[in-house]
Amino acid sequence: MSNQSSEKLKSVEIFYDIEGENGLISFKGNIDEDFNGQSIIAKGLKNFQIDFTGVQLLNSCGIREWVGVVEKLGANVKISYINTPQIVLKQMNIVKGFLTSNARVESFSAPYFCDACEHEEAKLLTVTDIKNMKAPVFPCPKCQEPLELDAIEKQFFHFMTIQGS
Repeated sequence: MSNQSSEKLKSVEIFYDIEGENGLISFKGNIDEDFNGQSIIAKGLKNFQIDFTGVQLLNSCGIREWVGVVEKLGANVKISYINTPQIVLKQMNIVKGFLTSNARVESFSAPYFCDACEHEEAKLLTVTDIKNMKAPVFPCPKCQEPLELDAIEKQFFHFMTIQGS
């Protein structure tokens, strides 16, 4: 049986679903200068699944605070990032210490675009969907032409080289 709870900070609400040493932590709001991750650290979990779906803003102060949380959790804790939005993935790609050796991105949102009808949409992908650093192509839901990744693959998937995937 899991233990569910939440805490409201100034600009973000943190939701916890904990079972033993395993926990799913999700956010709704902004990770910014008002973010404090001490309660996450205090949970004493060994395996974290972090869901950033509800993050609307991630600024430099929030990144600094999150990197501090990851450092304090230590290298023996396993972190899995799921449903990682583009705003978070961009920071993982460029900020040292955001994605550590004990952390893995499992799933993430990727921008897609159809040249034929100019349809745009985000697709939720998993690391296993990416082959040889190439994004899968989907049929456009509007015109059935190719819906392709709207980013430079080498840059967008840089996190995979950081985590060794």
